[in-house]
Amino acid sequence: MDYLPDNEDVYVPGEEIPESSILPENTYEFKVIELLLVMSRGGEGKIAKRMVTPVLEVSAGPFEGSALQIGPFVLGTDADPYARDPLTWTRPQAAKAFGIIRFGRFLKAIGLKQNARLSELCEWAAGKRGMVLVKVQTDNDPGSDYYGRERNIVPDNGWLARGEHAATWTMPGSAVQETPGNGPGQLVASSVGHGPPVPQQRAARSIPRGGIPGPVQESASDDQIPF
Repeated sequence: MDYLPDNEDVYVPGEEIPESSILPENTYEFKVIELLLVMSRGGEGKIAKRMVTPVLEVSAGPFEGSALQIGPFVLGTDADPYARDPLTWTRPQAAKAFGIIRFGRFLKAIGLKQNARLSELCEWAAGKRGMVLVKVQTDNDPGSDYYGRERNIVPDNGWLARGEHAATWTMPGSAVQETPGNGPGQLVASSVGHGPPVPQQRAARSIPRGGIPGPVQESASDDQIPF
């Protein structure tokens, strides 16, 4: 066997290479890299629907820089695949557009709870920050690309604004709790069986809500979105 020259060779810490890109269950500060407007995969009796796929990155703590792989927000429905009907947005429960409710919580967490065109919200989201509670779940949907595999998910109400704290959250394998002297934005989180705990840290200052460019034009989403 021919070995690489010393100046090209590298040391491989094989025992420390993670077996997956899944993040341990915990609360993380994140940054939005971009929001992608895409259509879900149709065919075989399924209708393709409009959705937003978030590209997120952990922005603080020992996992800083790690990709936060969270599933897309499905906005469309069988009756309204492109989510053009205002009622799909203002009455998502009736439309069974539950992805819109989750998308609204995400927008609130990053300080973009406002009326605007969908394309504008996706553009303005880049660089915004928030907090998110991440869990690990095994996918049991036979129609899913992740069937039988563990993946990161965000539970209902898992999107948090910076400065909020998750003292009331508990989940299998980890605990997030308040300790004496801790105020909002100071978290103590421990993980069991998922590697080292995230050290105590103070969440950064909330993002200003002003400074969004331009007047908002009419759009199907101009009606108030319930968050």
